[in-house]
Amino acid sequence: MPRKSLLLLAAAGLLAQQSGRAGCLAPSDTAVDVSTGTAGPLWGNDAGSVVYSRKATSGRTSLAVRSGTGSVDEVAVQGGANEFFVGVDHEQWDTFHAATINADGDLAFVASTKIPDDPATSVNEAVARRGAYARSGNQLYRIARFGESSPLRDAFNTPVKWGSLFDAVALGADDTGRFRVVFSGQLAGQFDQRFGLFRWSDAASTTSTPVLLTGDDAPSGGSFVSFGRLRGNAAGDVVFFAVTKLSDTSPQVPGLYLLRADGSRARVVKFGTEG
Repeated sequence: MPRKSLLLLAAAGLLAQQSGRAGCLAPSDTAVDVSTGTAGPLWGNDAGSVVYSRKATSGRTSLAVRSGTGSVDEVAVQGGANEFFVGVDHEQWDTFHAATINADGDLAFVASTKIPDDPATSVNEAVARRGAYARSGNQLYRIARFGESSPLRDAFNTPVKWGSLFDAVALGADDTGRFRVVFSGQLAGQFDQRFGLFRWSDAASTTSTPVLLTGDDAPSGGSFVSFGRLRGNAAGDVVFFAVTKLSDTSPQVPGLYLLRADGSRARVVKFGTEG
């Protein structure tokens, strides 16, 4: 996808959500799959495939990919167990929050899962917890999940746990053909609860790399305060919404930023100024 188109898609998704008809973000668009009742957020690729959440006649929600020819592939179904464990229990799919598909048909998505509650503990393990997932071909990956170790460590060299996950973008393959994902999440350490953007590849599927964290320097000056929606392209570039501030006492400034595949970054839109 050309970089100009990438930026336009991000702007459309950020600025046109109220209508419910913003293309890749269309929470009220049921025309894709009218037989299933409702359709959730949509994301498509140049091949005509669309990934979305839908509610079947059984009442259970699923994450599905609909090809350009109309065939539907059920990726995950609410209540169904996946292949990943939390302790000794399989995760069960619960809610699908965000999903993207690249030109090769690879998926990246954020979903909540549950495990059975253990009555012997004071914690309710059956509460839905968010995770980031990817699928390439028939291989499903769990990138990150609430309570698991993140790639960051605290002052005592202890891995900081993941808090929540928010968005995940399936990028194009790198020069060696490896599938790449950029996702956003929050840490849940005792003293480290920063938000951030992270890169993942199936070349090292058990880990991820932080690329931006709240508090890091922004290319527009000052530092990042928060991050919003992400969108990416085949080259590995990512455009994202973020809020920055010049100092602790200065006003916060929202904008759109570009994170290039080589790690460089730039602000491309400053909200509140004339276009």
